[in-house]
Amino acid sequence: EETPYVLEYNCRFGDPETQAVLPLIKSDLLPVFREIAEGRLQTNELETYNLCAFDVVLASGGYPSNYAKGYPIKGLDTLPEDVLCFHAGTRRDDGQWLTHGGRVLNIVATAPTFPEAARSVYTVVEKISFKDMYYRRDIGYKLPGITQ
Repeated sequence: EETPYVLEYNCRFGDPETQAVLPLIKSDLLPVFREIAEGRLQTNELETYNLCAFDVVLASGGYPSNYAKGYPIKGLDTLPEDVLCFHAGTRRDDGQWLTHGGRVLNIVATAPTFPEAARSVYTVVEKISFKDMYYRRDIGYKLPGITQ
């Protein structure tokens, strides 16, 4: 009647979600993971940075269905130190990064505000390229201060 019921509880901590959260954690996670693995988690709090994180996935054309592999990735040498690049669907061949999956790269930046983090990510994304690369340009644009 007035009682809420849970139909589904999805707590999957997949790649993009994890990659946007981990840069915000200041605490050393190794002891936490060890406690979890040993079945004796005692850590009550994680120390975090007071920042916002922003993540954009660079995907292969055709993803999630059919997509080609083996395209050279250009622009990775232009990444600033304060922007993270997570390799998801890549491989290294003869010193060159190549596409090797549907979700190829995740570009993540942290900043005091979402608009600042978004600008950092999209500035970097514009410098990276591979054949048939696509990414969403509308991520975060419903937040105040972020414009397309």
